[in-house]
Amino acid sequence: MDLVSSIPFCCFRFGSVVHGSKGEIRVASAQGGGSRDDVKLGEALAIRRGIFVAQDAGIWPIFIESDCLKCDKLA
Repeated sequence: MDLVSSIPFCCFRFGSVVHGSKGEIRVASAQGGGSRDDVKLGEALAIRRGIFVAQDAGIWPIFIESDCLKCDKLA
């Protein structure tokens, strides 16, 4: 089943991309959930998911980048 079509319209979708030291994509993930009205929560969940994905792939240490300044400061 397509991920996008399986998530209700009222929910947000987020993804994480883990790049290697040379910029190559190592791992990517996407999922959804929560209220569309809480953008910061969506950004925080994407960061959290990216950390888990990187750990599962054995990629450590990691550096976090986000376009959400408030979330970037949390990391």
